[in-house]
Amino acid sequence: MADLRLVAAPPGAQEGLRALLLAYSVALGHVGEGTLIRLPLYWTAPKRWPFLIRLEKETAGFALVRSLAEGSFEMAEFAILPRFRRCGLGRQAAAMAFARFPGRWRLWATEGARRFWPNAIASAGWRPESTQDGWFHFDVAG
Repeated sequence: MADLRLVAAPPGAQEGLRALLLAYSVALGHVGEGTLIRLPLYWTAPKRWPFLIRLEKETAGFALVRSLAEGSFEMAEFAILPRFRRCGLGRQAAAMAFARFPGRWRLWATEGARRFWPNAIASAGWRPESTQDGWFHFDVAG
């Protein structure tokens, strides 16, 4: 089986991650200016974690996780590059990210990702609660 890893993105990866985030935003049809502006906080502010999703020696995607004031966690951004999609890597990488931070989680899914997230959450063993506006909430046991 291929070596899939979720690795902390070092400060030197910030520009590459910014380019991935920009391409992801454009593909979704919006440029997440707010997220691009806040990206440096993932290396300087507490309770924010930038990750690269690596398959063997290649970057297959990224995840941005943050802790919220009430103590829960949020998947702020998550993307798998197109050529790595539809083979289970996204589900595996998401499960790795969730497992690192046991507790209450939330994430907002674009309309196109609203089929992916319940499956990814459930396949990792957690039960997603969804809302009409695209938010998913679930608990990760520690």
